[in-house]
Amino acid sequence: MPETMPKDGNGMEASVLERLIGATGAPDHVMRAARNFAERSLKPLEDALNELFGHRIDVELTDVRVDRMAATLEGCASNEAVIVTASSISPDALTMRLDTQAIGVIVDHLFGAGPDMRAGILEHELSQMEIDASALALQKAAGAFNGTGWRSLQIRFPLPPVETGDALRKMSFRDGPSVRVEYSIGAPGHSGTLVAVLPQRVLLNRANADAGDAAAAGKWSERFSEEVLYSQVTLQATVPAGTMSLGEVAELKRGQLIELSADAPGEARLSARNKTLFMCEFGRLGQNYTVRIKSAYRAGTESHEGPGAA
Repeated sequence: MPETMPKDGNGMEASVLERLIGATGAPDHVMRAARNFAERSLKPLEDALNELFGHRIDVELTDVRVDRMAATLEGCASNEAVIVTASSISPDALTMRLDTQAIGVIVDHLFGAGPDMRAGILEHELSQMEIDASALALQKAAGAFNGTGWRSLQIRFPLPPVETGDALRKMSFRDGPSVRVEYSIGAPGHSGTLVAVLPQRVLLNRANADAGDAAAAGKWSERFSEEVLYSQVTLQATVPAGTMSLGEVAELKRGQLIELSADAPGEARLSARNKTLFMCEFGRLGQNYTVRIKSAYRAGTESHEGPGAA
C-alpha cells in the first residue's frame, strides 16, 4: 500500500523529493547502477535460458528505468506469472514477471519447439504445466540476476511458488523507489517480456559492495605492502678470489686458507634471495669487514673474473 506522507514541513519536503528523484537524491547514480546491473545480467540470463531449452533463443535488454515499487504489477494480466523473492536485506529484493507471450515462448521451446517456431499467445488462465514451466524459467533467471560473490543479491533459494490468476489481484507492494529492467526473450516478431524489479536500496547496496570491495582491496594491498617492508631477508656479499685450476679446486680441504692477491679487485656484489642488488667495494673498518655500496647492479657489468665467498 502507498506510504502515508509525513505532515511536518521538512518530512513532507523529503518525501516529495524522494518520490521525484529517488531515495538517494541522485537519479543519475541510480540509473548508472541499474544499467550496470542490467547489462551484467544479460549474458548469464541468456546462457541460463539457453541451457534450459537446449538451443539458443534471443535475449535482449529492452528497457531500464527508475520506477516505483507500487507500479510493479501495473497493467499485469491475470494469466501472467510473478515471483517475489526475498534476500537477507529485503523481503522483496527481486520481483520477476513473465508476460503471456514470454510464457508461450518458454512452454513451446521447453517442450521441443525449434528456435524459429512461432510461440502461441496464451488467452486462458495458466495451467499447472504452464505454471511449472514458468517457475523453472524464473528459477534460472533468478540465478542469473543473483550473481555470485560480493556482487550477489543474496536471494534466498528455493524460490517461493509462482503467483498467477486471482493471487495477482490480491498482491500489493509497499511504495518506494525501484528500478525496472525489461528483457525480450524469443525471436523477432514472436517474443515476450521478462521484467525484473528491484528496490533502489537493494540495487545501491549491491553497487556499494563494488566500491566497498575495491576500497577493502586497496586497504589490504596497502597493509600488505607495509608488511612486506618489515619482512627480513639475508644479505650476502661476494668478492672475487682470483683464479684456480680445476685440479686445485678439487684438492681444496676443510680449513684451508685461500689468499687474495695484493692486486685482487676490491669489487663485491651484494645479493639477497639469489638476486644481485648492488655493486660494492670490499674493505675493513676496525675489526669488521665492510662493503660500501657504489651503484645499483646491472646485468653484464661485473668486472671480476670469478666469485668467492667473503
